[in-house]
Amino acid sequence: MSNNTAEAIRIMEELPESGQVLALNLLHQVLKAWRIQNEIPNDETMEALKEGEEMILHPENYKRYSTFRDFMEEMEQDA
Repeated sequence: MSNNTAEAIRIMEELPESGQVLALNLLHQVLKAWRIQNEIPNDETMEALKEGEEMILHPENYKRYSTFRDFMEEMEQDA
């Protein structure tokens, strides 16, 4: 166990239980954010991101709906 890990465990043990829960929740959020930032997207995700960029750059090429209901009605007709 590294010195940093041992020190972190020692600090955690000194916290009251509510502080331990808070610290663990914070650590979980940090690790989750790090994982998301460092994750390499697969081909399908990359394709979806490119499609989203295309839609932002050229909205005139894509159909728009005034309401979500209009969208859903068209989806039901196409199904």
